[in-house]
Amino acid sequence: MENTPVEEKKEERRKYTRFKVQEGTLAFFNATPYEIIDICEAGMAVRALSPTQEDSTSPVFDLFAAGKNNYLPHISSTIVNQFTIFPTPMFSVLPTTRWCVQFKMLDEDERTRLSSFIDENSVSLD
Repeated sequence: MENTPVEEKKEERRKYTRFKVQEGTLAFFNATPYEIIDICEAGMAVRALSPTQEDSTSPVFDLFAAGKNNYLPHISSTIVNQFTIFPTPMFSVLPTTRWCVQFKMLDEDERTRLSSFIDENSVSLD
């Protein structure tokens, strides 16, 4: 009798769907820009634009989408993880840093504005 591997479906641990963002969508911590890798209503992942960029210690950031002049200021957050991304030869020869950011409790207006920002500036990960 032949053994057939059973595919296990991993359960998504995130409550909200993550989205990639359109090019030119940035997060600013202390007026320093970071590229948004992906975003959802609970948080986002960002990476430094340069390998020599300083670590951010600011718990408050601004979101900006260059192509649409869409600006969302003063979002409170907590950095929950930070690690080095090693380059692929095609793009860079130097490693950079990635931060995982969790949004703090948002009021109704902030949640609405964040949801609109995501709708207007994201593309699906699928």
